Amino acid sequence: MGTGLVVLAVRVPLAGLFTDDPAVEAMTADLLVWVAALQPIAGVAFTLDGILIGAGDLRYLARAMVAVAVGFLGLALAVLALDLSVAWLWAAVRLMMAGRAVPLLVRFHRGRWAVLGADHP
Repeated sequence: MGTGLVVLAVRVPLAGLFTDDPAVEAMTADLLVWVAALQPIAGVAFTLDGILIGAGDLRYLARAMVAVAVGFLGLALAVLALDLSVAWLWAAVRLMMAGRAVPLLVRFHRGRWAVLGADHP
C-alpha cells in the first residue's frame, strides 16, 4: 500500500519524465493512478506467488495462471475490438491481478500447499 501511495503522490512529476507532450503527460499521470491502485493487489499476488513457489506448489500456480491469462486475453481483446481507451486495458490488468490474488489467497488459507514431502495435486 505504501508503494501505491508513493506512486500516487509523485504521479504528476513522474509523468513529466516520460515526455514533453502535455497531452501524453496528462494521460500518463492519469494512468499512474491505476498503477498506484494496483499496488496492494499486486503485493498480495506477488507475496503469495513467492510463498507457494517456495513450498513447491508449482502445479497449482501454473493452472491458476493459465486460467487468469485466458481471462485477461479475452478482456484485452475486447478492449482492442471495442476500441476502448488504454484506461480500460489497465482495468483489465487490475482484474487480472485480482484474479491471481484471490485463488492464491484461497490456496494459502486452506493450507494444502503446506504438506511436507508431498506432491501437490
